[in-house]
Amino acid sequence: VVHVRALFDYFYPGILPGTAAAPIPGYVIDQAKQLQIVAAVTANPTGLAVIASTAQTPLEFTNQTELVTSLINALSYHARGADNVLSFTNGKFPVSNVGVTYSPRPDLILPPLTLQSVSAILAGVNAQIGRFEADSSAVVWAAKNFTPSGALQLPTITLHNRWDRLVPFFHEGLFGSSVAAAGATNLLIQRTSPLWGYGHCAIPADAQ
Repeated sequence: VVHVRALFDYFYPGILPGTAAAPIPGYVIDQAKQLQIVAAVTANPTGLAVIASTAQTPLEFTNQTELVTSLINALSYHARGADNVLSFTNGKFPVSNVGVTYSPRPDLILPPLTLQSVSAILAGVNAQIGRFEADSSAVVWAAKNFTPSGALQLPTITLHNRWDRLVPFFHEGLFGSSVAAAGATNLLIQRTSPLWGYGHCAIPADAQ
């Protein structure tokens, strides 16, 4: 969500208060601001298409309406979540984009963009986007308190919408890798289905 906010500010400057690394305390993206975001991406759809086609901002969607919804969800999570994290880290930010090379998403390039055009646009982004450092103590705290160890002790089943608007599906791969690294794959079953569609926890009862 931090990278989503950083790229959104790059393509749509001045719409949201604060910055990717300096959220405004207590700020909530209300209905009026959501409409402003919709108007901005409608006027400049290329910026949103690039965000959707960037590996570091893998929004989940199957159509344009869902893409805009996922963008607003990510920006809203940043506004609320980043502010919340800072309350635990003495105001120190735990995420950095220094050394990050924003690159094309390997599994999806949104038409009419092409791999070549996205690469060219992101070259400009990488040269011009604002960079922010992470505080080392905040990084340690976030890793300790927010990163699952994967060391399962009980049989665990995960259920995940393939196109989850709030918690993108790539989290399943990260969690599976953590469990494998901890030697606990025998305790993990991960379930998903493209038939479950778009949404957060919108899983049919018969699948549970």
